[in-house]
Amino acid sequence: MNILFKVTCVLVFMGLISPTIGNAQTIIQNDAVLSPSQDPFFGDYDLFLSQSIPDGLGLFLYNITELSNSQFRFDFSSIAELNALYQVTPGQIVSAGFANSTTPFVTNSNNPGTGVLSLAVGESVFLGYWDDRTFESLPDSDDNYGWFELSNTGAGLELLGGATVIGFEGIIVGTTTAVPEPSSATLVLGMISATMLRRRRA
Repeated sequence: MNILFKVTCVLVFMGLISPTIGNAQTIIQNDAVLSPSQDPFFGDYDLFLSQSIPDGLGLFLYNITELSNSQFRFDFSSIAELNALYQVTPGQIVSAGFANSTTPFVTNSNNPGTGVLSLAVGESVFLGYWDDRTFESLPDSDDNYGWFELSNTGAGLELLGGATVIGFEGIIVGTTTAVPEPSSATLVLGMISATMLRRRRA
């Protein structure tokens, strides 16, 4: 049996690391939902996450107003926890470090306001997000991170997919690949390295 597989199984059994899908660490695909607004007063679309907490209410709500066929304004709604959206590109890591060092596209935290997104017909854009789950006001590894892709079809906005991570350090945009917490990753690499060195010396 492969030594790496053995070490990983032991660490999972001991609870020192968690598999991708689990009680504490989860990746939710297609969590973001874009639907026609329930009230035209609040814009043309409602953007929210549908599976991120047990009651199915999601984590945040943004109202989107179509200003023209290529401009859309995002307004945050009254959800308790702090959150922010960021314009991102595939391959970027949305994490606490990213959220702490990047200016949000729109947020309900320390820079309140609205964001206007220019998106030509046929174009799509990736938006990353941070949602504060520990009410500490600053992004950390206990919060939720994710991304979703929006497309302007000419007939309106369409959601092309996305992913949310819970209990991880962050996520790679455009994928369902989570970034493990540094402590877990370091522990795993250290134990594997030590095991390999012992085998070489034997």
